[in-house]
Amino acid sequence: MKFLAMLAASFSMLYLVLVAHALSFPTQKKAEEITALSLHVKDAKPSLSFPTPAYQRFVYAQ
Repeated sequence: MKFLAMLAASFSMLYLVLVAHALSFPTQKKAEEITALSLHVKDAKPSLSFPTPAYQRFVYAQ
């Protein structure tokens, strides 16, 4: 029983560290950077970014 309690405590500490790390990122600043970048993109053509036409046919079903 003591082993299970220690295991649960260690996992809870790990998750606490992960949540604290995730909350430390500046999400508002990143959203502003993405918005500013999207204003400069005139006409996005995602199909041009595929390495082969087979990928385009897979993603965009014809």
